[in-house]
Amino acid sequence: MWKKTVIHTLPLVIIGIIRIITNQELEYQEHVTEYGVHWNFFFTLGVLALIPLWITHRKPTWILPAVLLGLYQVALSTRGVQEFIENAPRRGGDY
Repeated sequence: MWKKTVIHTLPLVIIGIIRIITNQELEYQEHVTEYGVHWNFFFTLGVLALIPLWITHRKPTWILPAVLLGLYQVALSTRGVQEFIENAPRRGGDY
């Protein structure tokens, strides 16, 4: 199962690499706020295709999302993450 999924994901990674190279060679305008400097939508699709392989081997499958959701809520409520997300100073170009 891993091998088949990786083979099907490989074209997305290749397209992502080609996109990075062509954007840099053509000096095409890139917005760093969209995906960062060296990330793009094709890499996101490739990673998302591999995640179910890791999750489906664990039973029951609802535990991981529930724990992540709980930890995120704790971080928002008690660690000041919500305040940072809502009110952090926005600096253009300082990435």
